Amino acid sequence: MSSLLVRVTVSSAFLLVAMLGCSNQAAMQEAVEKSDKANDESSTQEATSANAKTTAKEDGKLTVGMVAPPIEITQWIQGKPVEGFKSGHTYVVEFWATWCGPCLAGMPHISKLQELYQDDVTFIGVTREKEEVVTNFLEKAQDKESGETWKEVISYTLAIDSDSATNKAYMRAAGQDGIPCAFIVGPDSHIEWIGHPGRIDDPLEQVVTGKWDREEYLVRHEKEQRAARAMEAAMSALRNAQNEGNWDEALTSIDKLIEQQPEQGYFQMLKFSVLMRAERTGEAVKLAEAIVKDNENEPQLRNALAWELVASENSTEESLALALQLATEASEQTEHKDAAILDTLAKVYYEQGNLAEAIAWQEKAVEFGEGSEAIEATLKAYQSELEEIESPSESDEDATPEDEVPAEEEEAQEESTSEKESMQSDTEEGSAADSEEPE
Repeated sequence: MSSLLVRVTVSSAFLLVAMLGCSNQAAMQEAVEKSDKANDESSTQEATSANAKTTAKEDGKLTVGMVAPPIEITQWIQGKPVEGFKSGHTYVVEFWATWCGPCLAGMPHISKLQELYQDDVTFIGVTREKEEVVTNFLEKAQDKESGETWKEVISYTLAIDSDSATNKAYMRAAGQDGIPCAFIVGPDSHIEWIGHPGRIDDPLEQVVTGKWDREEYLVRHEKEQRAARAMEAAMSALRNAQNEGNWDEALTSIDKLIEQQPEQGYFQMLKFSVLMRAERTGEAVKLAEAIVKDNENEPQLRNALAWELVASENSTEESLALALQLATEASEQTEHKDAAILDTLAKVYYEQGNLAEAIAWQEKAVEFGEGSEAIEATLKAYQSELEEIESPSESDEDATPEDEVPAEEEEAQEESTSEKESMQSDTEEGSAADSEEPE
């Protein structure tokens, strides 16, 4: 899903959390006052943060434009140890773990970037795991067919931060609580960019070529950070509303946020999700149609909406029809090569009862799924269900249907019936004759 959908403001979070718990006007007023205060603080922070050149703020926070903290490593597992950040050289400090699927998925890409930039950029992968865990991981096969190990695939430096010193100095100080997460340290040893390594290509190129606008990105990054914190608070409040079943109050809160922050597409998605859970599917369908109308070339957005529509217990024929439309458009926009989107499209066909189409699209999902066990398991489930439908059980084949009678038995039954009818006719005639009175 695009980053547009996760941008929220801290003032919106205050309102959402407070309003969901408000039972009187006084509490509501307090929420509004907190919102205004948050806006003032945010404006002040934006105005001053662009000039930040220190290692950390007084509150111990780390953000773009500050001097990068030194990296304190317990042990270097692979590659040349980095003693410090050299002037004129660019570094990428990436935090990962062996159990993190997205981290592993991005490692081949990071390796290609290291090979691309060679001596101009040094990539450092930092994990808090034990040495034994990491070394065992490196010996495992990354590609089952070729047998190539992770150690052979990863072409950049790996380090262990067992006491979490570097993790605290970077991740915790920057308010990052999810991995993978990368920090670009520029030629002047300042933090240039913070984010998911899957989106690092463009900013890294600009940093290396000297075209990077740190100040412009800083303002954007601070807004995104506040948005992430607000989103977390909003989701917590909405979970409480879900537990209490108070959907009307939750929707009222979201509408208020949309009114205040119309540019934040995330709130529209949030409202759509709540409408589906509140069994107001018709309204959700109309909102989804409006969302995609404003985002014509967003396949991941279409996929997210389609999956919500098809996976919901409150799906209807109307919602499934829209899910099929969105999933089809998303698949076309990605040239039918995105496994997740193909998986969604197959799911829609399955829910509509078109098992043959579901299998056909799920097979394509497996083709582009890079060995995803979940996608393969879904295909097997579809295939098994189709086999059960097409192949009658042995007991069904051996059994004679109640409304079918073998030809020989049918002929015998007809003869027996004819004899019975003849005998009955003779009996009736005899009885009639016996009952006649003589003239």
